[in-house]
Amino acid sequence: MKKILAGAKPETDLLEREGMKKLSKEANIIIIKTIFDYDPVPALQSYNGPALIISRQGEEQGNSLHKAFPGIAYKTIGGTSHWIHLDKPDEFNKLLDDFLSTIKE
Repeated sequence: MKKILAGAKPETDLLEREGMKKLSKEANIIIIKTIFDYDPVPALQSYNGPALIISRQGEEQGNSLHKAFPGIAYKTIGGTSHWIHLDKPDEFNKLLDDFLSTIKE
């Protein structure tokens, strides 16, 4: 939690920590295992619609989705935790709105 909460606004940190306290240790373990067991690559390979990856700066890794899918638009927002939309909602929503405005029916 320390790593993914690094850069969080105090409100985000508090919200996430309080939420985690509401879950049992067993539930937390199941959630973590499920996250690591899920492979999004097959679903993304079969998806042909518009897509955008938004990440926080510094979270890029060798296996990051934007590296596996260079054709998908990729944007970053600095100075946030893993919960970008909570830490910087205006910047997140601007990126999302800009992306959505490019989609044609």
